[in-house]
Amino acid sequence: MGLWNDIKETTHDIMTDIDTEQERINQSAKDMGARKPEQGGGLIKVALPNIIGFFVGLAFARLFGFSGRAVYLISGIVFAVAVGTLEHTVFGGMSLKSAVIRNIIMVSFYCIMFVITCLIQDKPI
Repeated sequence: MGLWNDIKETTHDIMTDIDTEQERINQSAKDMGARKPEQGGGLIKVALPNIIGFFVGLAFARLFGFSGRAVYLISGIVFAVAVGTLEHTVFGGMSLKSAVIRNIIMVSFYCIMFVITCLIQDKPI
C-alpha cells in the first residue's frame, strides 16, 4: 500500500501546484492591471518540462530515423519522464523517487492523448 499512497499524495501535490501557479498568474495579472486573468496557465507552467521532454523525444526518434508510432510514443515518454525528473530533482530539490512518480503520472496524460490521436486516425499504432 506504500506505492498507492505515494501515487495519491503525488497526484494531490500536482493539483496543488497547478492551483498555486494559477493563483500566482492571477495575482500577477491583477498587479499589472489586467481585467481578465489568463485561465489554464498554471497547468501549462507545471507541465512545461514534460511537454518539452516529450517533443524532444519525438524529435530524437525522428532524427535517428525510427519508424512506427509505438517507437515515437516510447521515445517521447522516456524523454518526458527524464526531463521532468531532471527538472524536479536539480531545480526543485525533490527526491528521485518522488520526482519519478510525479513525472510518470504527468506523462501518462500524454500517452493517453497520443493513443487517442492514433485511434482517431484509424491507423494501427
